[in-house]
Amino acid sequence: MRNLMVHFSALISLGAAGRLNSTLGPVVDLGYAAYAGNTTSLAGIADGPVAFYSNIRYAQPPLGDLRFRARREGRGPPCIQRPAVVGVGSEDCLTLNVRKPTNATGGAAPPVVVYIHGGGFFAGHPTGIVAVSIAYRLNLLGFLGGSVLAADGDLNARLLDQRAGLEWIQRHIAEFGGDPANVTIYGESAGAASVVMQAVAYGDERKHLMRRGIGYGPTNTANQSDALFEMVAGFIGCPASGGDAMPCLRHAAVGALMSAINRVPSITPLAIPFGPIIDEPTEFLPDLPSRMPGVSNSTIDQALALYPAPNATGSPFATQWDRASTMAGDVLFSCMFAWFLADQLASNGVENTFLFSWNAPDAVLYTEAPYLGAARTLDLYYLFDEFTQSEAVLSKEAIAPSTDKESTSPTWEPVNSSPHSASAGRRLPLARGGDVVTNSTTESITEAEVQRCQFWMSEAVTAETRV
Repeated sequence: MRNLMVHFSALISLGAAGRLNSTLGPVVDLGYAAYAGNTTSLAGIADGPVAFYSNIRYAQPPLGDLRFRARREGRGPPCIQRPAVVGVGSEDCLTLNVRKPTNATGGAAPPVVVYIHGGGFFAGHPTGIVAVSIAYRLNLLGFLGGSVLAADGDLNARLLDQRAGLEWIQRHIAEFGGDPANVTIYGESAGAASVVMQAVAYGDERKHLMRRGIGYGPTNTANQSDALFEMVAGFIGCPASGGDAMPCLRHAAVGALMSAINRVPSITPLAIPFGPIIDEPTEFLPDLPSRMPGVSNSTIDQALALYPAPNATGSPFATQWDRASTMAGDVLFSCMFAWFLADQLASNGVENTFLFSWNAPDAVLYTEAPYLGAARTLDLYYLFDEFTQSEAVLSKEAIAPSTDKESTSPTWEPVNSSPHSASAGRRLPLARGGDVVTNSTTESITEAEVQRCQFWMSEAVTAETRV
């Protein structure tokens, strides 16, 4: 028998012609379950223009024997975080949220935007404010690795969860009025890394589940993954090898898992213990990413020459802080997740590839520490929070700079507008201004930036930095 999934204590009843109705809002019947949307706005106004559907299951609960395995198709609360706290989060968390225009139907087919939350692969939860937001397993429940687990389980469960959510969207988003052929996935921090990984999943050999990806944005060696597995098994009280290891971990109490999550050390805030894992050649991540440790003295000397000291003639860096932070930003984010992807797409003739930077620091934080500039993830406030008038103008510009933009907003040029390469491309720095006009303006990518990124992404350097 089909289940009727009811949220917010709404009454779902059978109306004329067998249609399902609800006192709360419009009902979407997915065949295996029906969901009632809530059309009351966040401000408490009834019958608003947006219907919100929450806690929609996209896979079976990953409990019991399904722990540390790929999601199973099937028909909440956030996932367990780090630090793990009893009563906060749940293993049974494979749900997603959908917001749609109240009057959207299968024939309207507006585009679909999917938000993948960040949190360094160990924390976070979707806000449900964009069209679709997906919850997925975190920390050791999502990224525990090692040869023992690989032999009796599935690596990269977190990425497979996201994949299941994207597959669910392809099957069902039309029932919410969305266009499954026009899906954009979007994320920040670890969510941005997820965007990149979903775009290159399975070595690009399988069906694409999205039309576009917007990314903001370390893997362990096999020995490190095995060592982490042994550590976790020891904390939980399970054998670290043999046929009893995985059954023991699957039947361990959630409290024991939470204790292990909190006891596994992080070397630094960025060196998270659990992250994406390189699979077999036919699996989700079949190849190796790049990372910093292990470079030669010659490579270090070349890098320092590309980032001249503040007192050197022609140096663009006023302080050693500026120099170090620019190098770190290039290595960790800018060159791989922005320039390199844009350059490769543009060089292969892909149109409508865009780059932007965020230049709107938090006013309070900037006053206290102006040298920090605009911190990573500050743009999220402009997507999800209440605004002053000048913030509202920038928010609209940031959300839709190329379509529903203000008449005063600059034109967001594709990175490959001329010529067909990001090496001489353009980007849009988004900057707060007044109550009517922002300070955003397009700029060229400098030759110095291109040289630095070409260096970090060259075969010679990545041969040293990959694991």
